[in-house]
Amino acid sequence: MVEHPAVNRRVVGSNPTRGAVRLVPSPFQERWDLSLLRDGTRSQPAKPSSRTALSERSESKGNKTKEKPMPAWFYILRLISGGLYTGSTTNLPKRTKEHFSGKGSRTTSLDPPVALVYSEELPKIEEARTREAQVKDWTRAKKEALIRGDVETLRKLAMRRKR
Repeated sequence: MVEHPAVNRRVVGSNPTRGAVRLVPSPFQERWDLSLLRDGTRSQPAKPSSRTALSERSESKGNKTKEKPMPAWFYILRLISGGLYTGSTTNLPKRTKEHFSGKGSRTTSLDPPVALVYSEELPKIEEARTREAQVKDWTRAKKEALIRGDVETLRKLAMRRKR
């Protein structure tokens, strides 16, 4: 392997018989100089990068930029047995179609849904999953009050029981 002073430098403790070379940036350069090709020839000299070019490269590599988060939904399905199924998703029409076709989950494939009875849009999927976990722990009466939109009953059922 041809060593290039700006890129490949042997690191203390590396095994010379295996040819272990760790890529280390040169202290004299701001970025990596990878102009040396495998066959030993040089490509075009590396140009100093501007912030614009760097941001274009990071976008092309798939790095996430600040974008508006994808909305998410928390939903409740009523099943044939009368049970309630809670879930969360980022694509509500697709997910309900999966449930109604029997491919959404094991529960809805064994006990098919009758109707989508409640949905709530949230800004992030994490919030939808948190809401799903919260409602799953509720009693059936409390879930039914949520579906009806009965806030007064929800408040009464939310009161802690005395032990």
